[in-house]
Amino acid sequence: MSEVGRLSVYFQVADEVLWNPSNSVATVFLGQAAVLSRFVGLGSGLGDIVEDECQVDPREFVAFTNELVKTYQETNNMAPMALLKGFASVALVLADRIGAEGVSMDPEYAGMWRAERERQARSMPRG
Repeated sequence: MSEVGRLSVYFQVADEVLWNPSNSVATVFLGQAAVLSRFVGLGSGLGDIVEDECQVDPREFVAFTNELVKTYQETNNMAPMALLKGFASVALVLADRIGAEGVSMDPEYAGMWRAERERQARSMPRG
């Protein structure tokens, strides 16, 4: 299907749908993932969009999300913190939906991440 005809993208692990954002939101998310992947030096675990689907490698994606959260928590520079927070909040919802355990959160940030994740989850349809 052409880029123009696609209305949404299914982010999936195998056949399980994790998220079904609009095409434009999916494009922004994948673009940010590519840039942040280079920033933290890890693959994102997000595949290309093929026939309205983006396969997610659970192990790689959770490691990537963990590194983003760690990077946020270890910096005191407000610019990267602002840039990381929104993406990481969405990524944490996907990690939860994968059933991931092990995203490391410092206790001082755990409440903030939990609130961000809950707020994001309400606006992230599965399909």
